[in-house]
Amino acid sequence: MKALNLKGMSWIMALAMMFIVSFTSCSDDKEEGATTPVFPEEQAISCNAGETKVLTFDANMTWQLSSTAAIWCKFEVNGEDKEVVKGEAGKQSITIKVTDAAQEIGKTSEAQLKLDMGGETKVIATVTRSAKGYSLKIYDAEGNEITTEQGLEVGYKKQISFTVKANFRFAATSFPEWVILDGGSMAGEVNDKEEGELKIQATNGLTVKENGEYEKWPVEVGKDSKNVITFADEAGNASFSFPVFFKGMGAEDINITEPELNSRYGWNVSLDGKTFKLAGSTDGGENVITFNDKMEFTVVSLKDECKVVLLDAFKGADGKKQIEEPSEQWVKYTCEKGKVTLTVAEFSDYYPGYYESRECYALVIPKAQYEQIKEDIVGNLVTVNEEGDQDLVYAYGQNNLLINFVQKEEKAAEEEAFDIKNGAYEPIDYTKEEDQSILNMLTEYGITEVYSISANAGDRLIIDPMLSAEKWQGSAIAVDAQDNSITFDYEFSMTGDETRFYIMTEMPASFTEKMIIIFKNTELFINYKALVVNPIAGENDQTQRFTVTGGTLSDYTEANAETLKTAHGLTGIHKAAGIDMKIKMTPSSIKSFDVFEADGSTTSIAASVDADIVWANDPMSGQPTTDTVNAYFGDVSNITNRTLLIVVTCEDNSKYGIVVSGN
Repeated sequence: MKALNLKGMSWIMALAMMFIVSFTSCSDDKEEGATTPVFPEEQAISCNAGETKVLTFDANMTWQLSSTAAIWCKFEVNGEDKEVVKGEAGKQSITIKVTDAAQEIGKTSEAQLKLDMGGETKVIATVTRSAKGYSLKIYDAEGNEITTEQGLEVGYKKQISFTVKANFRFAATSFPEWVILDGGSMAGEVNDKEEGELKIQATNGLTVKENGEYEKWPVEVGKDSKNVITFADEAGNASFSFPVFFKGMGAEDINITEPELNSRYGWNVSLDGKTFKLAGSTDGGENVITFNDKMEFTVVSLKDECKVVLLDAFKGADGKKQIEEPSEQWVKYTCEKGKVTLTVAEFSDYYPGYYESRECYALVIPKAQYEQIKEDIVGNLVTVNEEGDQDLVYAYGQNNLLINFVQKEEKAAEEEAFDIKNGAYEPIDYTKEEDQSILNMLTEYGITEVYSISANAGDRLIIDPMLSAEKWQGSAIAVDAQDNSITFDYEFSMTGDETRFYIMTEMPASFTEKMIIIFKNTELFINYKALVVNPIAGENDQTQRFTVTGGTLSDYTEANAETLKTAHGLTGIHKAAGIDMKIKMTPSSIKSFDVFEADGSTTSIAASVDADIVWANDPMSGQPTTDTVNAYFGDVSNITNRTLLIVVTCEDNSKYGIVVSGN
């Protein structure tokens, strides 16, 4: 019986031990969350005696942090020094306090910060204290000292300069990946001895790296221990780190990346809304730029806060362009995390001869700017140009426009676009127009079929646009390269089989500028094709060397004309007036240009006007041209209400003067 009782007791004790183990195990699991510890990546922190630094890290469970050199590297909690700190899971910001205890001349000190989690211990930071006797200070552009609490500001699209002074030879050894240090490096040589200490000085600037992400998010001082710039000596005896901070983009700053060629104008969309093509490239050739189903844009703004604005454009009853908010949402968009996607609905109201096209301007505007204009979108975004057409306000067209496109039927390329003859009924060859400024202008008329010929003053032209009588009934208008109306006399007749009309016209005796003939149905305000007639310049007709877009060109007949010609060695001198003019050399190219006061001065003033008179950008490539100069006399211009002389040197080294004025 005793043996039986002992055996029973052994079984009961074993069962009890199992329960104890089980309860103990459950208790441990609950305390630690049954989670494997995940340690942060090790950091390197440079400090000097008397400084504090902030260590940031993530902990996925309860933790404890200790220092291997607690005599001089401690933790500060609510104004008290601690040798060990602990806490719960989550994002941590720990203040490290460095003293001068046990500091030696010419010798650095290191302290390892060890993190305990889940029964494991790892070093998550190494704190290096500079040797005694080293000094480094940073000053702003006004000479005020910048403390480690203040930090160094990083600029957006500008460099913010600072000055470094130290009593040792130093170099910038590290800075965050989102920061650009002017010149890529910074170093200072010992070059001065004053009051018993050596001082060296070097100046650089910091700029945020623009990559579509960094620039739109502010960075606060001390929020992340990795956002510092570090200066050290060659021997590694001294290391000084200063926090860097970034205020972010301005509330009204915005950067837009177009899908192709930096071209925002001149796009066509098919009737079903599925195909986007760049105007002027619909012939199926190698230069065709096509996107299917949607258009996508990258937009950079402060904190990704922006609004998409859509505007419809159409020809009014007076033939002038009008822009208004859409009555129906035929263009749809998504805007999320710096990506804007546009899609276009099917053109269900399309009707040949009546409703053949519709036009849209799509813009994106920073939230802060949108809040200021939202009560009157059209009033703030739209203006009226000199021709009476509505257009985007210049600043919004330049900075905020995503795309301008026309939705219409894509017609197959015709074997013949025109049948053109001279007065003797001899054929005249035509070519596709390649001047992008003219192509862009004609998209305002809904025209992408544009061709060109050359003619002399007085030439008689017989022009058949190869259009059926159903589409075109013999009506045409003419404009110049600046979209100004030109008096245009013509007769029209039917072809022999009475299937088409053609017109007969004579080039005027004063034919000195491009004439663009637009073939249209005046009753319905529908435009079909355009023919650019270029004047054939005589050898002595110097005016024809220039084409001015956005202004007028004329002979300069002021009293000082001969004085200016003599002073600058000019072959000819002309006058251009306008607000935003593009001055192009034809048929040769502009080799170079310079800017002078139009009072006979021979001292170049290009440096003072380089923001207003510059090489124009090619609309396709976005790169500066070699034959076009832009002169801007807008409200914010440095040269508004001034009259200046642009001296143009041609490829043959001849010189011509263009007097420009915004008056």
